[in-house]
Amino acid sequence: MQPRLPIEIILLIPPFLSGDKDKQALRKLCLTSSLFLHPSRTLLYNHLVLSFGPRYTESPLPGTWLLQLLQLSPGLSKYVKKLTISTIPGGQRWLGVDVTLPDALTRIGPNQITSFSLERISLDEWSSLRGATKSSIIDTCFSASLVDLTLCRAPFDLLKHCGPQLKRFEARGVELARNNNIEPPNSPPIMLDSLCLNGYPFHKYIAHLLDPSSKIQLHALTKLEITSTSPADNTAASRILSHCRNTLETFILQPYAIYSAPEVEVPDCPFLTTFELRIDARGRTYQRDRPGLHWSASFIDNIPASTSKKIENLSISLFFILFEPREVPGGEVESQGVSPLREIGGVIMNSVSDDNIRRWTGLKKLEVEVHDYIPQPGNTQKIRDLVLDALNISPRSNFAFHLTTVPLQVQT
Repeated sequence: MQPRLPIEIILLIPPFLSGDKDKQALRKLCLTSSLFLHPSRTLLYNHLVLSFGPRYTESPLPGTWLLQLLQLSPGLSKYVKKLTISTIPGGQRWLGVDVTLPDALTRIGPNQITSFSLERISLDEWSSLRGATKSSIIDTCFSASLVDLTLCRAPFDLLKHCGPQLKRFEARGVELARNNNIEPPNSPPIMLDSLCLNGYPFHKYIAHLLDPSSKIQLHALTKLEITSTSPADNTAASRILSHCRNTLETFILQPYAIYSAPEVEVPDCPFLTTFELRIDARGRTYQRDRPGLHWSASFIDNIPASTSKKIENLSISLFFILFEPREVPGGEVESQGVSPLREIGGVIMNSVSDDNIRRWTGLKKLEVEVHDYIPQPGNTQKIRDLVLDALNISPRSNFAFHLTTVPLQVQT
């Protein structure tokens, strides 16, 4: 017998190639040895993406391709755990004409899908789909193993078709049906663990999530991520926070902060340990600074002490033009980003060191990420020096401090 590497080392090869996203190499690896067949197929077919864009016009429709694949190799279906159905921007609305998709999806075990994403399927397109196609998508939502659902520009009511095992829901521009033609089944309530609301004014459908009679329950959330697109979204964010305050552990917020300071309030959250604040303040509005930068410091300062003391990880991401000049008292000129950065640094350091305040006492790590839009990239060190000087974080602090500066080219 010829010597060979231990099986434990051999089986590290497929994940290594998967990390490089080299699918062609994984396919070739399947042909080299039966040892690689199962691990390589697990990586190749774990996440199935069905889409059809302009460059695929000579290819079969996704449903036809999948059906042919599973007819040729029925054993591959057991490897599929994640499914994405998407209409690529500029591509054909293929779902309405792909008559083989329902048959193809039935060849995948009805209860083996753990993650499902439906992207860019508008209400109008949904209403025009064949009944069999709708049923196959709804059946996927109702998979007994589904724990993760993402709807991007898709009907919101599909959420109600999921079973009680669903834990994570991400909404990116979901649409409410004017006439609800997606009737959900009678099933136990869904107690979400993670909720992400991003894009499209989500305040328009938040009432459906906060309604006590709704099957969607938010009072057990441990992670909440919100990207507001309007002042009303900011208000809705406060309502959601109040709803899950007793269980929330991670909160990520990007408020709408273009024309006025956001109205978002953080209540007492006894288990909140990770907080990330993202502020987009690129450019100006009617020759005035966007208020989000200066609001950030006051917002952080107004987090209740009972909550800030429990936070261990604080991350602040700022998107703005750091080197844009502005006039300050005394007739001097400084970069517009310096003042708010100085305010943020002052809030953190004063509340840690001042015995009369004693807030943020549990802080273990502070991360600041500055995405600076400058006319000419390449000034990374200059950005870093300016940010460090403005924040003025003491090297004797009891928490780890990490700064990331990302110079980005202004698009013209």
